Amino acid sequence: WFAAGFSELGEAIGSFFRQAEDFGLAGVKVEQAEREFRSNYGLSLEEFYAPLGDGALFASGRGVFGTGGGLVVEAETRDAAAEVVASLRRQSVRTGESVRPLDGGGSQVEGFSLVIPDAPGTINFAAREDRIVIAYGDDAAASALEPEDTLRSNEEFAAATRALGEEFDVALYLDFGPVSDLLDLAAAADPSVQEAQRYLEAIDFVIAGSVSEGGRDRQRIFLG
Repeated sequence: WFAAGFSELGEAIGSFFRQAEDFGLAGVKVEQAEREFRSNYGLSLEEFYAPLGDGALFASGRGVFGTGGGLVVEAETRDAAAEVVASLRRQSVRTGESVRPLDGGGSQVEGFSLVIPDAPGTINFAAREDRIVIAYGDDAAASALEPEDTLRSNEEFAAATRALGEEFDVALYLDFGPVSDLLDLAAAADPSVQEAQRYLEAIDFVIAGSVSEGGRDRQRIFLG
């Protein structure tokens, strides 16, 4: 019920560090951060972010206990994906987090899970081929690693795509149905949510995208 895509994550992070001085960060502070990062994660900053490519955020399921989601990012190679996940595990162990083996990953998946106190699910970190997944909930992690179906087969998403304009490349989609269910629970405890709810319940979906035509970029957002 939610998905948002982005391109070339590693390149964007690298650009930030190359322009660090423009953000008021002294070179010595950047160098210190790089040393600390290598000490904690076992990789240099560049080794960590440079292999990262296109990715997406997503959420699925319904209700407080059924909702899951996370982050999916492509990596340049299978080895790079595995190394990023291994570095995150090293840091989690170092900081004393409750780390356990990844359930149901199979022989082709490398990863681990973080147990969150009083939470119904775990945060799963996995690498499969050239894909890195960080997801809350076992179902969300499994869907991200090897989806049985995608938004392309979803009728509501197809209708939203037509409303946006099929020439647009979709960058964000939000179905308000499951969000409304969560708001119902929140409204019972917070009067301010009740005030906002009567407006939000009128929204069916939000979809956004862009298209390039003749050297000109156009963006569009459509609320159903």
